[in-house]
Amino acid sequence: MNNRFLVAGVLGIVCLGTLVAVGVQRRELAALHARRAAPSESAQVDQSPPQATATVTSVHCEPLTEREKLERLQLRAEVTQLRQREQQLAGVRENNARLLAKLSSLNLKPETIKVELPQGYVRSSEAKMVGFATPEKAFESFAWAFQRWDTNTLGQACTPEFYSHLSNSEELRENASKVPGFMIRRKTSLADGTVELEVEVVPGTTPEKLRLHLEDGQWKVGD
Repeated sequence: MNNRFLVAGVLGIVCLGTLVAVGVQRRELAALHARRAAPSESAQVDQSPPQATATVTSVHCEPLTEREKLERLQLRAEVTQLRQREQQLAGVRENNARLLAKLSSLNLKPETIKVELPQGYVRSSEAKMVGFATPEKAFESFAWAFQRWDTNTLGQACTPEFYSHLSNSEELRENASKVPGFMIRRKTSLADGTVELEVEVVPGTTPEKLRLHLEDGQWKVGD
């Protein structure tokens, strides 16, 4: 379902881009038509009755300068290119209509959108207080307490220094309930007796590294 939501977003962007391109092409065509109208008016003056003054006739009968000839050739080339673009746009409009129809056919009601979480990912709402006998259990207990901002349990789950950092952070307290969950990607035992956990909070993002310390037979989250 996530893929359908992504496809819908891409289709919407493509449709919007197509509509903008069509508008730009139309403006270019209108500008060219206006530029071509000027020589046409001059031709009409040339075809006026013989009673027109000699001065007017002589002005319009003057041969084109090299610059004017070059501009005329450029205008003809632009007209040819725009005619080709106009033919291409006919296909673009058809494709745009098809994309819009596909977009409208997708069922994107919020209640139908579900996120598939990777195996092993624990939602914060599903975390439990499971004690501190192992680094994994200690971290789940920490996550349970953090999501509820249970300061008593946080005090047991953290080293004194780390707990002091948490309790003094107003930002962390305000956003504690917004943490979606966690998944332990890797566990590494270090030479000093601590354990490093690589924890992925949001699926697909870079894991955060946390150090756990063994104190009085219980594992605690620390710096």
